[in-house]
Formats: sequence, C-alpha cells, structure tokens
Amino acid sequence: MSASTFEKVFLNAMRKTIGEVMNYDRDFEEVKSELKKLIKSNRIDARDVQQILDQIPSYVFGSLVTDIAIGAIFEGSSKEMRLQKMIADVFIKVFEEKGIQILLNHCNIETARNILGEEKVEEIAEKITTEDIFQTEECEKFCNKIIKVLEEALKAK
Repeated sequence: MSASTFEKVFLNAMRKTIGEVMNYDRDFEEVKSELKKLIKSNRIDARDVQQILDQIPSYVFGSLVTDIAIGAIFEGSSKEMRLQKMIADVFIKVFEEKGIQILLNHCNIETARNILGEEKVEEIAEKITTEDIFQTEECEKFCNKIIKVLEEALKAK
C-alpha cells in the first residue's frame, strides 16, 4: 500500500468514524452532563463560553480526531502500547488542566503568537514537546515519579 492510498483510506475511515459517533445520542447526553458538572465545579460564566462558542467546536473536533487516531494506532499495536496509552490517559486527565495554567503563568504564549505568528509558535511547541523536553532533568524526575506511583498503585491491588 502506498502512503497516498493509506492517506485516502485513513481519511475515509475517520469520516465514517465521526459520522457514526455523531449518532450516539446517549453519549452526547453524557457529555452534556459532564459539561454541566465542569461548568458548576469550575464556576465558569456562561458568557465566557458564549464569547468563544464559534471557536470551541473546531478545537474539540481537532482534539477528538487526534485522540481517536492515536488511540487506534496504539490499539492496532501491541498489548504493551495499549497499556501505555491507558496509563498515560490517567496522568493526562489529572494533570493537563493544571499544567496548562502553570505553563501560561510562566510563558506569554499570546505575545509570542503576536510576534512570531501561530504557525511558528506551534512549530516551536512541537519541537520542544517531542524532543527538547526529554533531555531535561525535569523529564527524568517526572519519569521516576511515574514509576513510583505505578509501583504503589500495583501494591494496592
């Protein structure tokens, strides 16, 4: 199979996937319930959401299709890869929002966007998150902490 053939097949499969997912009304009800909890627990003002309502769908859609694609790639891989993804998802669920806020407190991304442009900022972020950050002391410490947490969780079985 050529890369261009796979690209066409993958796009068609993603389109079918999203088409089917859109028909899961019960899941959309669950999303609605989770959104209500999120809004209430974080005291989110409805006006804040309304102001960016036109931007939210493409962000959600992009995040969802990326997660679906990555998940499918891992699911098609070994048992070990699926296990790694499941464990990573737990850490992401717990730390993602806090991490975003901390990063925004330490780095003025908006100013960088205005000066460098959206594309360059994304390019730099991709390089840092896929290469540079892995060469830091923080990476080593965090990975050691992950091992410790996993070992403790396994003992608690």
